[in-house]
Amino acid sequence: VAASGSRLCGALVALPAGCAVHFAVRRAGVRSRRSLVRLARETSMLAHAVRGPSLADLRGDIDGQSDDARDCAVGRAGGEEEGGAPMPAAGVRALRRAMTRRSRPADGEEDLLGPVWGMRTSVPPPSAWPNRPVFFCVNTAVPGMVAPSHGAGPLPLGVPVPFESELFEGSVLLRLRDVPSEDPRRDGAYFANRKRRMHAVVQGRFKEEVSLAEAVSGHEFERPLRRLPPQWVLSAASAFIRKLAPGARIDLLGERPRVYALLGATAQTISVEAPGMEPDILGLEFAEENTLLGGRFARGDVSAAKRKRTLTSLERAAMYTFDTESVYTFDFYQHLFDAATYSLDVGFTTLGMSACLDGQPVQVMAKTTDGRYLYSFLIFHEQLLVGV
Repeated sequence: VAASGSRLCGALVALPAGCAVHFAVRRAGVRSRRSLVRLARETSMLAHAVRGPSLADLRGDIDGQSDDARDCAVGRAGGEEEGGAPMPAAGVRALRRAMTRRSRPADGEEDLLGPVWGMRTSVPPPSAWPNRPVFFCVNTAVPGMVAPSHGAGPLPLGVPVPFESELFEGSVLLRLRDVPSEDPRRDGAYFANRKRRMHAVVQGRFKEEVSLAEAVSGHEFERPLRRLPPQWVLSAASAFIRKLAPGARIDLLGERPRVYALLGATAQTISVEAPGMEPDILGLEFAEENTLLGGRFARGDVSAAKRKRTLTSLERAAMYTFDTESVYTFDFYQHLFDAATYSLDVGFTTLGMSACLDGQPVQVMAKTTDGRYLYSFLIFHEQLLVGV
């Protein structure tokens, strides 16, 4: 929830909101799927819950072709840049790998899009948390993921925290409404006259080039979610997620649940600048600056909203690459998840998250589709420790 922007936050809220809708309508006397759908249409609650295109749909007739023919087919499916330039070969290969991984997993193949390295579970007692009731920390279970000045201890809120991972080096800043902060004045200024409840900024440089089709953000868990609604409610939630983010990867019922969406499409704003020209990470506002992504962004007139629409398409995202020279600033904010109470405001009710998550924290996380992490931070709440 923290690091996904409004599109993915809307996606992630679909599951607990589905639970709330399910139990609310049952209390109202609705007992069947048909009755709920009719009620949803009447109230517009699920008006947009239609399934977006899957990679299986995109793959089409690519199965059974040679690698070269498949590359050509994927290139055609991905479209062309304005001016007639085809998708770069590296982008085609990245897209084809992503298609193969998602639509045709081999029996017994390791699921690289799961939490391969696990999740940190050991934290100090809440009485020792400087930002109680929240404990913000590095996911120390991920190899190479470090915040040198803080180690395994708590990370401060409201101020930049330098970190390094296998693929990225930079700083993270997290602001949480109504949670004690190391910079309460600036946090207060940020949240004043806004509905936002969480703000995360990640700024830095990639250590190697990464295709935008292979960088995802979201949430992943090591244990099954608990107290889930019926299958048909989950199906509606998944359809809603795919409508918001057609490139999303979703598994809510598995032993290791996860929801991922493309990083380039989930940030509220993205700034790509030459070193020394990047915005102040402490800023209260960030302007969209995506010209250096190249291609259709090169004119410098692509808004944040249009960038999101463009990069939700997996095949279009494969046309672009995060380079190693530029400084990237990813700005995320949302108003649904309240870290102070560890709850979701779904409009008609507030839903606690701790019971559903079974003691597992929400995350500020991004990784690649081959299982390597750009960053992985955890947001614990003392409610998660009850009964664990």
